[in-house]
Amino acid sequence: MDGPAQRILLVDDKASDRELAALVLARSLPDVQVEIVADAMAFAEQLAIGGFHLVICERHLTWSDGLQLLTTVKRRLPDCPVLFFTSASSPEAALEAMRGGLDEVVSKSSAGFLRLPQVVQSLLARSRRADAEEAAH
Repeated sequence: MDGPAQRILLVDDKASDRELAALVLARSLPDVQVEIVADAMAFAEQLAIGGFHLVICERHLTWSDGLQLLTTVKRRLPDCPVLFFTSASSPEAALEAMRGGLDEVVSKSSAGFLRLPQVVQSLLARSRRADAEEAAH
């Protein structure tokens, strides 16, 4: 990959899930920088810094709701893809989130952890193409 590392904001309040997701991403996508967020204060700080190419978020957090975070991210960074990596997802909730701008849902399962890097890579590639098209205009 050319240029600076693409930055991912990983929002999850369950330590084992966020650490495993970060490890899987680091091993599969070494050119990606993952910023881990576990609470509201860290989320606010990272969002203020900005510069993210992707946000990965748990749907249900002890301190917030994924839909609220989705709305906040899309308001601040409208072109930033958002992925729910969640253990709690129903088709109705996924549809509601998609209407709010969610790009993808991956379940927290063995298969989901294995699938995560592929989905992340796809969303980052889509984001790069959109950035290139915007720069061309």
